[in-house]
Amino acid sequence: MTAPPVSSRDNKRKIVLEFERGGQLVADLLDNDAPQTAEAFWKKLPMREMCEHAKFSGFVLSILPDLDVDKAENSRAIGVLPGQILFNPHLNNSTWHKREISIVYGVAAMRDSFGYAPCNLVANIVGDLDLLREIGIRIHHDGREHVEIKRYEPEE
Repeated sequence: MTAPPVSSRDNKRKIVLEFERGGQLVADLLDNDAPQTAEAFWKKLPMREMCEHAKFSGFVLSILPDLDVDKAENSRAIGVLPGQILFNPHLNNSTWHKREISIVYGVAAMRDSFGYAPCNLVANIVGDLDLLREIGIRIHHDGREHVEIKRYEPEE
């Protein structure tokens, strides 16, 4: 399965997600669709965070980064697709953690303990999504693991 296009605009910046127990994914950063979120994300790279399975949203992996964005740029909670990476600035509720990155790998609706959670769509994984699904199932069954997120630098 391949990821559907999210935006018709050219996406120039890319990120790489490398999972501790195996698996590397590349994603387009959606600079035109979520400029402030994409820029804050880019400035934080590289980052190494714990990745675990989300509790309320369905087939979603969750990361709790120290990322400072407090704006809804292109909010969505329903209609998210596998391969999409979203950022929840928690504007509508108060929670023990301030920010959350969600990686959708199957059927999902973005939720938290308060209900639907509007999120900024910030990146889209490109290519084959079968590996993403394998990683998601592994984390769901075997527990959390670290993920390193860094700037994509193509080999020449």
